[in-house]
Amino acid sequence: MYKGIQILVFLFFALHLPVYNFAQNKEEILLREISSSKTQNSKINKLIELHNFYSTTNRQKWFESIDLLKKEALKIGSEELKGRLFLSMGSAYLELGNIPDFKKCYELNIANKKFLRFEDNHLQRQLAIHYLVTKKDALASIFSLKHIAFSKKNKQNRFISEAYISRSLFFMQTQAKDSAIYYANLATDFAKRSDTKICLALSLHHQAKVQFFFRNYLEAINEEFKFLYLAEELDHTYFKSLAYRSIAEISFDVGNFDETTIYLKKANTFSTRLSDFYEQAKLKIYFAKLFLARENLTKANNTISEALATFKTFNNYRNLGTCTNVLGQIATQESDYETAIHYFNSAISYFGISGEKQELDLVFNNLGKLYLQKGDLIQAEFYLLKVVSQGSKSVELSQNYKLLSELYFKKNQLQLAYNYQNLYLSILEYNALSTVGSKVLQLTESNLREERERLISYQKESIQAKEMITIQLTRQIFITVIFAVLLLFLLFFLIFRSRQNKLKQSQKEAELSQSLLRSQMNPHFIFNAMSGIQSYIYSHEPEKSSQFLVNFSRLIRLILENSSKEFIPLELELEIIEKYLTTQKMRFEDRFDFKLNIDELLIEKQALIPPMITQPFIENAIEHGQLHTLIDGCINISITEENKMLQIIISDNGVGRKGSKNTQKIKSHNSMAIDITRERIRIINQKYKTKGNLKIRDYDELNEIGTEVIIKIPLKFENN
Repeated sequence: MYKGIQILVFLFFALHLPVYNFAQNKEEILLREISSSKTQNSKINKLIELHNFYSTTNRQKWFESIDLLKKEALKIGSEELKGRLFLSMGSAYLELGNIPDFKKCYELNIANKKFLRFEDNHLQRQLAIHYLVTKKDALASIFSLKHIAFSKKNKQNRFISEAYISRSLFFMQTQAKDSAIYYANLATDFAKRSDTKICLALSLHHQAKVQFFFRNYLEAINEEFKFLYLAEELDHTYFKSLAYRSIAEISFDVGNFDETTIYLKKANTFSTRLSDFYEQAKLKIYFAKLFLARENLTKANNTISEALATFKTFNNYRNLGTCTNVLGQIATQESDYETAIHYFNSAISYFGISGEKQELDLVFNNLGKLYLQKGDLIQAEFYLLKVVSQGSKSVELSQNYKLLSELYFKKNQLQLAYNYQNLYLSILEYNALSTVGSKVLQLTESNLREERERLISYQKESIQAKEMITIQLTRQIFITVIFAVLLLFLLFFLIFRSRQNKLKQSQKEAELSQSLLRSQMNPHFIFNAMSGIQSYIYSHEPEKSSQFLVNFSRLIRLILENSSKEFIPLELELEIIEKYLTTQKMRFEDRFDFKLNIDELLIEKQALIPPMITQPFIENAIEHGQLHTLIDGCINISITEENKMLQIIISDNGVGRKGSKNTQKIKSHNSMAIDITRERIRIINQKYKTKGNLKIRDYDELNEIGTEVIIKIPLKFENN
C-alpha cells in the first residue's frame, strides 16, 4: 500500500511539474540562447522573443525589457535590426498609452526605415496608422485601406484581421460608430479563419472594446465573455486579466457595483500573478470609482492617488486625465472647490493631449456640476452648454441635461428647465440603462455560476482520475480492499441514516424559508410601493422616485438573496432593516421615525444573525401598530450581547396588541409572523443546543400601549 502511494505521488509530480516550470524553463533557455548567440541577427531575434514572452508571463520584466531593447539598439550598426528593435519598443509604448514616447520612437526610428520581412513591414504600417490617428491626420483612413490591400497580398488571415482592427480603431476614434463596428466584425471573421487562436482572442477583445466605447453594453459583454472563454481555453493569464477587467468596467457603467467588485478582484488576482502593476493601476481607477460611488472618500482618494503615481511613470495622459477627474469629483464632494477646479483643469489638459473627446465631456459636466453646487450659475451654464455644443452622443449627456434643467430652474427660466428635463427623460427612456444593466447582470452572474460548475467538474474529474490510479496500484491488497468495503458499507449506512435525519431537518428549514420569504414579500407592501413610485413620477419628482426605486430594488434583491440562508452578517441584516424602514418611511411620507441601537463591537467581531428575523415585527409595528397614523410614531431596534446570547428588542409606541385586535386579518397575520419566528428559533435551538426564545409584551404595560418584542438567539461569529 505504501509503495502504491509513493508511485501515485511520483506520477502526480511528474505530470504537474512541467506545467509549473514551463515558464521558468523557457525564460532560462532564451537567456542562454541570447548569451551564446554568434550573430547579431540571432541575438536580436531571441531578445524580441524574450520581450514578447515576458509580455504575457511577467509584466514587470516586460517593462524592464523595453529599456533593454533600447540599450541594445544603440549598440548595433545594422539599420534593419535596429529598426526591428524599435518596432517592438514602439508597440510597447502604444500598449502602455505612452503617446509622447511612441510618437518620438516612430518619428525618429520607425517611419523612414525599410524592412525586408513581411511581418516587420506589416507592423510598421500598423504603427503608422496609430501614429496618424493620434495626430488626428485624415490620411489615416486612406493609409488603413492601403494597409488592408497590402495584408491581403500575403493571404494570411491573421495579418488581414490585424489590418481591419487598425481601420476599426480609426473609426472608433473619429466617433463613426457603424464603420468601427463593421470593420471590427470583419477582423473577427478573418481571425476565425487564421492559424492561431491568439488572433481570434485579440479580435474578440477588440470587438468588445468597440461596442463598449459606443455604450452597446450587451454586445460588449457578450464579446468579452467569448474572449474570456477563449482565454481560459488557452490558459492565457494575461488575457484573463484583461477580460475580467473589461467585464468589471462594463458592470460599473451599468451600475452593477457588486459584480464590478467581484470581477475587479478576479482581474487583480491574475495581474498580481503577472507582476503587472500597470494593469493593477487601471483596476485601482475602478476601485476608486466604487469607493466614490459609495461615498467612502478617504479610500477613494488613497486608491486613485496610487494609480495616478503609476501612470505618471508611463506618461499615460488618458489615464492621468481619468485619475485627476476622479480626484476632482472627490474634492467636489468634500466642497473643496478650488482643489477640485485644479484637478479638473489638469484632466482637461491631459485629455486634450490624448484626444479623448468623451472623457473631456465628462470633465466639463463635472465642472458644471461643481459650479452649480457652488452657486456660480454663469460658470455652470458655460461648462454644461459646452458639452451640448460639442455634439456629444454619450449616455452621460443625460446627466448634463438633468443639470441644465436644474440650472435653469434656479435661474427661473422655467421653459428651458422644462425642455432640458424632457430631453433628460427621453434619453433615459431611449437608453433604458436599467434594463440593459439587468441583462448584463444576468450574464455576469451566469458566468460566475458556470465558473463554479467548471471548477466542481474539474475537481470531480481529478478525483476520478486519482481513484482509477489508486485502484490499479492496489490490486495486490485485494483482501484488504474487501475488508475496507465492508467497513465503508457500514459507514455508508450510518452516513445514510445521518443524511436522512439532516434531510428532514433541511426540508423543515426549506419550508420555513419559503414561509419566511412569502412573509417578507408582502404583496400589499409591493403594490403600495409601486403606487408610491408612480405618484412621485406623476408629481414630477424624479429624484424622490429614483431614490425610492433604488431603495426598493436593493431591498427586494437583499431579501431574495438572503432569505434562504441560515445566518448572515449582522452588518448585512442592518442594511436590510434600514432599507426596509427607509422605504416604508418614504411610502408613508415620514409619518414615523426609527432608531437603531446596535452594539458596534458585534459588527467589528462579524456577528451573525438569522436573516430578516426582525422584519415581520417591524412590519406589524407599522401596519398594525398604526404608526403611520400617529403623531411622533417611533420604532426602536436594539441588538446587544447578553449572557453570551444575541438579544434583539423591537419596540414601538403604536396602538398596542389590544388596539390591533380589531380585525381577524390582523390577528391572522400577527399569528403567522410569531409562529414562523418561534419555529425558526426552535430549529436553531435544536441544531445548536441553545435556549433561544421569543417574548412579546406591551411597551407601556400600564396603559396597554405599544408593543415590545424580545428575541434571544445563540451568539455566533463569522470566523468561528
